[in-house]
Amino acid sequence: MDDAKGEAAGAGARPADALIAALIGGVFLALYVSTLAPDLALGGGDGHELTVVAATLGLAHPTGYPLYTWIGHLFTTLPIGTVAYRTNLMSATLGAGAVAMLYLIARKIRLPPVSAAYAAVTFGISTTFWSQAVITEVYAPNAFMVSLTLWLLLRWAAAVGSSEAAGVADRRFLGFALAYGLSLGSHMSNLGFAPAYAMFVLVCEWRILMRPVVVLLGLAAFLLGVAQFAWLPLRMEVLDIFPNPHPGTLDALLDYTVRAFSNLRFSFPLAALPGRMAVYQGMLEDNFTKVGLGLGLLGMWTLLHRDVRRFWLLAGMYGVHVGFFSQLFVPDPDVFFIASNLVFALFVGLGIDAVRAATARLVTLGPPSGVGLARAVSLAVVLLLYVPLAGAARESLRDNDRSKDTAYGDFYRNVFDVLPRGSVLVPKGRGAFASAVTYWRRINGVRPDLVVLTDRGATAPPTAPMFVAHIRTPLGVHLPTARLAPVLRAAGADLVLYRIEPGGRSPEDGPPSGGVERDLGVATLVHVDVVVSRRRRPARVHLRALWRRGDDVPQPVIATRVDDETIETHVLGDGLPPPATDARGTPIGAEVVEDYDVVVPSTLPSGSHALMLGTVDLGSSGVKLRWVEVGSVVIE
Repeated sequence: MDDAKGEAAGAGARPADALIAALIGGVFLALYVSTLAPDLALGGGDGHELTVVAATLGLAHPTGYPLYTWIGHLFTTLPIGTVAYRTNLMSATLGAGAVAMLYLIARKIRLPPVSAAYAAVTFGISTTFWSQAVITEVYAPNAFMVSLTLWLLLRWAAAVGSSEAAGVADRRFLGFALAYGLSLGSHMSNLGFAPAYAMFVLVCEWRILMRPVVVLLGLAAFLLGVAQFAWLPLRMEVLDIFPNPHPGTLDALLDYTVRAFSNLRFSFPLAALPGRMAVYQGMLEDNFTKVGLGLGLLGMWTLLHRDVRRFWLLAGMYGVHVGFFSQLFVPDPDVFFIASNLVFALFVGLGIDAVRAATARLVTLGPPSGVGLARAVSLAVVLLLYVPLAGAARESLRDNDRSKDTAYGDFYRNVFDVLPRGSVLVPKGRGAFASAVTYWRRINGVRPDLVVLTDRGATAPPTAPMFVAHIRTPLGVHLPTARLAPVLRAAGADLVLYRIEPGGRSPEDGPPSGGVERDLGVATLVHVDVVVSRRRRPARVHLRALWRRGDDVPQPVIATRVDDETIETHVLGDGLPPPATDARGTPIGAEVVEDYDVVVPSTLPSGSHALMLGTVDLGSSGVKLRWVEVGSVVIE
């Protein structure tokens, strides 16, 4: 069957396809927006940087992401929510667009609507993709660009040799080439799809080589898209918060783009390949389940027999992508496979359609009497296979709901509220991982009086009070005569503000006055004073507690809870020098006074809430938590 006939036989009514795609995209947009992070997302260092870069049209870390920056800037102008919410919304919108485009792509490879929708839905609910569609990151927008490029290429193939007006195929080819060049501005790894794209073009229309004008125009369209990277040296002095070597020369620009992160590529020896593939298989099962994995393999075999041209296109894209990223040494490998997951979802849709077709053949009793029954039964089988997707969607919703992710906003609002005027603030790390402070100061215009040591040219006045934010082990702070006492603790890992002061182990004001004397296993809470120092959201509670360590637990873990929500956990005396020990290694001085504030999540409803302190026993018999109520928090 040639492309034109296949298109006619498999594509169905185009207006209906557009309507179904819009419906699918709308449903997923609603899902993603309902689970969207309302501000800076917890654990999103790169996302914080990308938010600032989009708002200021600055320079992002390699590979620069110019297209992402431009689209992000448009979203930052929307009159809704915070600036970070708007860039989160960009991920949700383009992520939903990628799901809708996937349906249209599935129709282009001749899947019926019910199977095409299955492919789109299984990708849309996959946990890795959903996790990136609710925060600011490049992966959901890049999935849209990959799907758009692939759809344009398949539209070109459908026009080759068809009865449409002359020049339609050429215009579609130029559109594909331009989109492909632009897609590199959302993720440079899309360059790896070039061999599969080129092979598909040649097997569909090798005579294009005999038409140099079309080839040269296509190359020009691609280069026009790539020309976006000329933006990087033009913007390198606007705002570069990573910071990086500036791409001011051609060689430096290549280092910033196509040669970026070369030290992380092909990091594993050949002997590690089976183990890497096992890790990848686990990630694939997490996103598509074991049933989905089997359906995807069946779909590959099905496409090979149905349409060898499209098989090599998709298999080429998939194989190169998986092969490259399975050899990349990064702490978060799952997100790098999102583009290959998009292709695998098409294989899953093809597997579903193979099951449908096989069922129809088994049920058919002979023409024409069994045809209607076969269609009904095969449709029922496919719809039955939709049932497991509901359970997968519930799990993904539970794992990726960021709608209450207010930790960064709650924490930094209180940080800027408590810091004395003219203080020195040392954020965690440098560059992208300190960009939360840049976001609040540069984008929201908060506390310009502070000296932030990550700012270019910033120096600490010798007499200014100094604080270390958002870090438990303040690397790079070398003050041997100082101690680090916690000022603020908040929900989420490592959200802590320390005050740097001269040596000494405990606050100077004496022990707390509120007697408790409650044995909590690994430690005893002797006294505690509780003061609600701020009632409006995000509320803040001051705690001053005297603890006595257990005999066998030199560093017990302490936790704070409001109602049923644990806000934070820390090692007793965290931030203070370790206790002195005797010759046997036993700590000298079993009592420790802690004096700090706790940020209460702004998602708690108004009213009175129980405040509890507790211990976490990590003994061999399992984790044990013991709590004692020490007061209440009234939120206005």
